[in-house]
Amino acid sequence: DLSAENQVRLLRFLQDRTFERVGSSRTLHADVRILCATKRDLRSLVDEGAFREDLFYRINTVIIEIPPLRERRDDIPHLAEHFLRQACSSTEKAAAARLSAEALRALLAHDWPGNVRELQHAMEHAVAFVRCGTVGPEHLPPRIRGAAAPPLVDLHLPDEGGISLPRMLRACERRAIDWAMSRAGGNQGRAAALLGIPRTTLRSRLEALREADGDPAAPSR
Repeated sequence: DLSAENQVRLLRFLQDRTFERVGSSRTLHADVRILCATKRDLRSLVDEGAFREDLFYRINTVIIEIPPLRERRDDIPHLAEHFLRQACSSTEKAAAARLSAEALRALLAHDWPGNVRELQHAMEHAVAFVRCGTVGPEHLPPRIRGAAAPPLVDLHLPDEGGISLPRMLRACERRAIDWAMSRAGGNQGRAAALLGIPRTTLRSRLEALREADGDPAAPSR
């Protein structure tokens, strides 16, 4: 996002480690290490002519790629608790520093297009609305709590006669598991967390469903 003018200035500094303060003509030398961060594809910007190629190669020394939050959902509970305590401390709501299991499932189900900053704002939102000691899904922003529940199975009940309750329950269970596995990218541990059940229970339910209706084996991770 640097302007072309500032890219030139930064490149010069990286090359000879000298600079002048604003309003001064005295040249100073600095022995420093530079850490750059971006969420944009610099190689593509170089190809488009929006980022200097010589500056790109100058800063492209050691690369550390940090995946987005949606690809490291195991970090969500720890980050959420940290931001929750932080928000509680700033608003003197220390008693609210707890997440319910339902709220945690909603956080795990969300895709987090705003990454870690969105999670921080969600915890600040929750603290602003909670009145008791536990944060529930109702205290989260609507876009996040809406991701907590899997889509319901459409049930077309007959006007007369009986229905097959086992078949209906199996369909609901299958839909919930499919939703969780899709959200978790096929990771059974994460899917089990979304469903609020142990991983061993999820594995046994998958096996039972495969035996009951012949579904293919789910990926095991």
